Amino acid sequence: MGEQCVVTLASPGAVVGLAIDSTYLYWTDGADPGNVMKIALTGGSPITLASGVHGPFFIAVNATSAAWTDIGDGPSMGGDVATVALAGGAARVLATMLNRPQAIAIDDTEVYWANGGGWITRMDLTGAGAPMTIASGQGNPVGIAVGPASVFWTNNAAGGAGGVVSAPKAGGPPTVLAPGMGPYGIALDAANVYWADRNAETVMRLPLGGGTAVTLATGQQGVQYLAVDATQVYWTDSVGGNVMKIPLAGGTTTTLAFGQNQPGPIVVGPTLVYWATYDGKLMYTTK
Repeated sequence: MGEQCVVTLASPGAVVGLAIDSTYLYWTDGADPGNVMKIALTGGSPITLASGVHGPFFIAVNATSAAWTDIGDGPSMGGDVATVALAGGAARVLATMLNRPQAIAIDDTEVYWANGGGWITRMDLTGAGAPMTIASGQGNPVGIAVGPASVFWTNNAAGGAGGVVSAPKAGGPPTVLAPGMGPYGIALDAANVYWADRNAETVMRLPLGGGTAVTLATGQQGVQYLAVDATQVYWTDSVGGNVMKIPLAGGTTTTLAFGQNQPGPIVVGPTLVYWATYDGKLMYTTK
C-alpha cells in the first residue's frame, strides 16, 4: 500500500462509543468512573459533558441532546440510560436498574436501547412516562438504529437465533429481515439497512422493508462497526487494522487507512471519516 494521510484528533486513552453531528465528535470513555466527552471536528480541547459515569458504553446524539447507556459497575440490573444537553448542563438519568444496556439510538423525541436480557426499549427524552418495551426475547441485541417509523437491531446470538430484526416504534411483532451468524454494527439510509457480520466476515445490505440481502464485502475478519453516508459504506477491520469503504450499490472496496491499532467504532462527517483505536486514540482521514 502507498502513503496515507491519517491524523490523530485526540488521545483520550479509552473510547467505547462514538457519535457525530455537524460540529462535534462525541464519545464515552471506559475509565472507572468514565466520562462523556466531545471535541470539535477540526480539533481543539476536549469538553466534558458528563463525568463520574460507572460503565459508559454506546452513545447517540440528535440536534440537542446526547444519550448513552451505562452498563454499571455492579449487579446485572445495575445499568441505566442517561442524557445531557449538547451545550452542557446537568445529566438526566432516564431509566435505572437495567440489565446491562448497550446499543442505543435516538430520534427527535425518544431514545431507544437494547438490554442484555433481550429487550428493545424506548422512552421519552424528557424522562416523562415509563420505558416502553418494543420487543422482548431477543438474542443478545448489540446494534440498534432508528428510522422514521421502525426500529432496527442486530441479534448477535449463536444457534440460529441471530439476525437483523425490525419492529414498529409503537410496538408490534418483530420481523426477522435476515438471519445471520453474528451481525453486530447496523446503520440506515432512506432505502436500506446495512450491517456488519463479524462471524461471516461480511458487510451486508437489505431494503428497509425486507427482501433479498446483498453481500457488499467479504473477507473482513474483524468487521464489527460501520457507518454510511449518501454514497458509501464505511467500516473498520480490527483484525487487519484497516478502515475501508465501498459504494452503497457495491463495487470495489477502498482502503482509507491501514496499520491501525484494532480500529473500532466509526462515524462519518461531511468530509472526513473518524474512528477510535484500541489504544484510545481518535483518528481521521478524508473520505
